[in-house]
Amino acid sequence: MENGYKCDKCDKEFPTKSALHNHVRKAHGTAEEKPKAAKKKGMPKPAMWAIGVVLLGVIAFVIFLAMRGVGPVTPTTTTIPSSGGDLPATNAMIVLNDKRCTSCSVTNILSQLQGIFPKLTVKQLDYNDAAGLKLYKDINITYLPAIMFTDDVKTNANFSKIQNYLEPAGKYLNLRIGAAYDPNPEICDNGKDDNGNGLVDCADAKCTTQYTCTILNNKRAKPLVEVFVMSHCPFGTQTEKGLLPVLKLLGNKIDWKVRFIDYSMHMEKEVMEEWAQYCIQKEQSDKYYDYLVCFMEAGDGAGCLTKAGIDTTRLGTCKTAADTEFKILENWNNQSLWTKDNQGKPQFPRVFIDKALDDKYGIHGSPGLAINEAPVNVFNRDAASLLKMICQAFAVAPAECSQQLSSAAPSPGFGYAASPTTASSSGACG
Repeated sequence: MENGYKCDKCDKEFPTKSALHNHVRKAHGTAEEKPKAAKKKGMPKPAMWAIGVVLLGVIAFVIFLAMRGVGPVTPTTTTIPSSGGDLPATNAMIVLNDKRCTSCSVTNILSQLQGIFPKLTVKQLDYNDAAGLKLYKDINITYLPAIMFTDDVKTNANFSKIQNYLEPAGKYLNLRIGAAYDPNPEICDNGKDDNGNGLVDCADAKCTTQYTCTILNNKRAKPLVEVFVMSHCPFGTQTEKGLLPVLKLLGNKIDWKVRFIDYSMHMEKEVMEEWAQYCIQKEQSDKYYDYLVCFMEAGDGAGCLTKAGIDTTRLGTCKTAADTEFKILENWNNQSLWTKDNQGKPQFPRVFIDKALDDKYGIHGSPGLAINEAPVNVFNRDAASLLKMICQAFAVAPAECSQQLSSAAPSPGFGYAASPTTASSSGACG
């Protein structure tokens, strides 16, 4: 396994793909190309993060798990009192977090770090306390959580295991973990100066890459909505289920398309399904919505062909033509054409049906979204949120935009149960 992933735009390296994606969205305001593994030359060996993983030291995998609440033991830490207190200058990890953030737990990643640096003291601060706010300003960062080391970690015998993922933050060294929570955001569409910098909504630099602001000069009489998925990706189907009520409500007042990512993580069943959906959408578009409603229930493509009344003869003719154009079967059968893993072995089959658009928008993971031919980097997956975004793309919003749709996030995967979580924009395939 390679040791990290490099940002093409600034050459910073990150231990996981998700950390790289978060960095690109926040720092550069664009979607990243497929994450490229950092070159081995001159890079230190990765840290041995997971228990039992000794020879390979899979740093990327354990950080990925740790940020999602998977890990061994609770570390021993000391919380700095809200009234303040002296922060250690040596031999310490400093953690700055925000108790308001429900997805910012670092308990497990800290336990992994303490396995590498057992003699370091861990000090924790909260952004909402005076000491935490002062530190946040002193180190001049934007996103939390932050895990920082005192400078003397450079003399630690295990420093080489993390040095490639550190960057200066004031007098500390900050570990790049793909932090994405802004504790002091500017809400970009409420007419207020939320963070007190004298700039309101789209005038604030924090809003310049947000959809609410980028769409201002990109409105249309009939918006184009394109959702990018892998047909069996649970987060792709989650987005499609959130979108279906919006499509039904707005009807022919928008143009909408389902596009497919240019590789398949769910193998043959996904390749074959995307092949079929492409043709249904292309030649029997009046039946595609009904087909999708059925398919989202249980992923039963064959059954949904019948239920939606798809003309299978026309479908077969289209599939033959599509195979000639996109080499679908050749790309499935010849593994030398597949994407490669970090050891250079075949990993996922290529699906070139919408590759030109994937490349145009820089969308290479499921789900993705583009409205009026511009990628939307962050979006919630509930019907109410999606309706609001799409209605912002109208030159003149229709009456349907005032309707209330569900704000409950659909569950990932097939089936129409509501998700037990909020209308999250997290979770992706790729």
